Amino acid sequence: MCLQSSSPDSDTSAECLLQLLQQCEPATAHAIRDTVERHKREVSELEQELQCRVSMVATHRGKVERLQAELALLHTQQLGLRHALAADLTTRPEGGELSPIEGVKRSKSELVLRRAPREETLDPLSADEREDFCAKKMR
Repeated sequence: MCLQSSSPDSDTSAECLLQLLQQCEPATAHAIRDTVERHKREVSELEQELQCRVSMVATHRGKVERLQAELALLHTQQLGLRHALAADLTTRPEGGELSPIEGVKRSKSELVLRRAPREETLDPLSADEREDFCAKKMR
């Protein structure tokens, strides 16, 4: 009989099991083989289920990280709006209405300068037009 304390994956352990199976009655050996095969299938199924769950967790983690980023952005926007609203309320007089001068100042500060589209820009002067312009300028 083979009694070694080696890992189940080692060759000597497998050899010992084969020797034990050969020494057993055929019905017992068959039952042991069936049990081992059933356990192998169960382990395989559990590994597949684990991989599926790991994949689901990774997917959910990605969604959570994206939602956290969106939440942080919304929080930042909310803080900006609060500061803008607080600044707007502090510049208004007691009545709540802007005076015409403050309204003009505010509208000036909100203006955005944009470059004219290409179609609206003037074509460069031709050589003749440039000469005429220079002649008029010299007079």
